[in-house]
Amino acid sequence: MIETPEEFVARFVSLMNTHNPTVVGKLVAEDAVYFFTNAVLRGRPAVEAAMGDTWKQIHDEVYEVIDVEWLLKNGTVAVYTYKFHWTGKIGPIKAEKHGRGTNVIVLKGGEWYVQHVHLSNPPLW
Repeated sequence: MIETPEEFVARFVSLMNTHNPTVVGKLVAEDAVYFFTNAVLRGRPAVEAAMGDTWKQIHDEVYEVIDVEWLLKNGTVAVYTYKFHWTGKIGPIKAEKHGRGTNVIVLKGGEWYVQHVHLSNPPLW
């Protein structure tokens, strides 16, 4: 049975907290495009490498997604916005970040994949 977009997002967030780029990467489309505030990543290998580099620097990270708002769900494509928050340690120093995201997920061969991620800083106002 094909999981719902909501189930996929819950699984994706849960796997992000494994800090295993290969495991998370299996949910990322081969030709995915990720927009971060400091980088643009194209393709699953680039996304997995960036995740690995990030998780080497941030220890004990806990990632969460809240306030998911579905913009489109049509059976093969779903688009949603959300707020994200992570906490962890960079060296001995506690660190955290929050912001907003927009993701596009696509159904291919009976499985959902992350096709696009666009993360941004929270608004200043």
